[in-house]
Amino acid sequence: MTAILIACAVAAATTTESLPEPVRPFLSAKAKDGTKVLSDKDVEKLAQMPERTRQLLGAAVESVILGSADHLRILLSLDLPPQ
Repeated sequence: MTAILIACAVAAATTTESLPEPVRPFLSAKAKDGTKVLSDKDVEKLAQMPERTRQLLGAAVESVILGSADHLRILLSLDLPPQ
């Protein structure tokens, strides 16, 4: 059980580090009711995207094309292929 928790913690840290800096604040964004906007499944989807796709997401956040964590959640819910 402890090994699983350690593996999850390492995976979470790696996930955060693999995302562009502009996207990282979205990971901790909270809704009005205090719940996280992006689920763990959403964060996994982000981590599994190709590097180029993650870079494009970062550029979209910087240019305010992608303006909020809720917007990102909606896009991830479409289950589009990452290519």
